[in-house]
Amino acid sequence: GALVYINDVEGKITKINLTNMTVDGDGTSIDLYDKTTIMSLNSNGENGRYMFHSLEASIGGDTGNLWLYGGTGNYLNLNDGGIEFPDKVSNVLMGIKDKDFPNFKIVGGASGINDLTDCKDTTGTTIADDCPDSADLGWYIKLDPNSPTKSTRTKVTAEPTIFRGVVYYPIYKPADINSCKLGEASICAADDECGT
Repeated sequence: GALVYINDVEGKITKINLTNMTVDGDGTSIDLYDKTTIMSLNSNGENGRYMFHSLEASIGGDTGNLWLYGGTGNYLNLNDGGIEFPDKVSNVLMGIKDKDFPNFKIVGGASGINDLTDCKDTTGTTIADDCPDSADLGWYIKLDPNSPTKSTRTKVTAEPTIFRGVVYYPIYKPADINSCKLGEASICAADDECGT
């Protein structure tokens, strides 16, 4: 059996139980094919925070947690031509840990689904000592935070790659609202467990 992690376009990460486990870590009964949403990025038409690409997974060398890495951006509209709320686009790079791995546990419930407010904002952080603490469910980096122009709607364009404790994200920044102009493509690197 296995635990399967699936992300969808709406920015939710769902964990599915395909193991022979019958109880979770708290002794609650679980069944084959049970599922739980472990994270929501609260994607909508205004923020454009859609996940079009698969997640990358790794076991953290420092924490031993299972980490899932991904990023957002409307891949079907690379240059953001004709978007309704260009100044509200808010894409992110993220690293999310599954604190319950290797067990399956239903999360959320009455307290709601975990979202980015449960993670540490590491935008602009370069100091390794400023890592998320054990209470944080991970980290995220805002792409073009508080940009005053419509020409900086950076987005992730493919699945990230992890190598030796660094996650590499391919990103694209449209030139401007004119969808015929070419933008800039680059690679953004972040520490896998700190997001720095």
